[in-house]
Amino acid sequence: MNEKRILVELDIDYRVAQGLKEAISEAEEMVVNYDCMSHETLPEFWIPAGIQPKLVIEDSVKNYQNPDEWPYGNDCDFWGHYEYHRTIPPLKFAAEMMDRLLDGSKTQTRRPVDPMNPLPYIIGDRVVATDGKREALISVFEIKQERLCDIVKFDIWREGFQKTPGDIAGFIDTWDACYQDRPEFKWGNAPIVHVLDIGWRG
Repeated sequence: MNEKRILVELDIDYRVAQGLKEAISEAEEMVVNYDCMSHETLPEFWIPAGIQPKLVIEDSVKNYQNPDEWPYGNDCDFWGHYEYHRTIPPLKFAAEMMDRLLDGSKTQTRRPVDPMNPLPYIIGDRVVATDGKREALISVFEIKQERLCDIVKFDIWREGFQKTPGDIAGFIDTWDACYQDRPEFKWGNAPIVHVLDIGWRG
């Protein structure tokens, strides 16, 4: 069994770091040892859902005629870093909800928890919001999960239903209309949802 290791410098992208555990939220670079080139041994909290890190080898002991000149010690044969690349898709809204987003009355949105389609956003992301015709750049400030039916009056307001205070009926009708083709996500089935606190910047 090859006991040699690769010494890996982790370059943490600022956007990615915001969504990770507190232990690394302030880290930009860390040096760690791993048993093999595969990223499978990376601690789970280093990698947000859907990200496949790429190992980039920058230097090798084979490049040195005199192995004593190798600056990274005898416990590794390579030096490199992991690169994280993310594609952030647009966040889609119905035209009415886009109106409320643009006028500032909508500062929260919900999306069903769907194992087949993991949420592609993390805290700190700047996302293009669109209704297919208009676009706005928004920021994601917070993400949590809860049952859809656990929404409170204040959050109904934040969803943009402010003309009638606590307009739960209006919220339910709008939600069910958006997911009419996915009955498992309708209000009556009490789906678990991602709750995103968002803000618009013109």
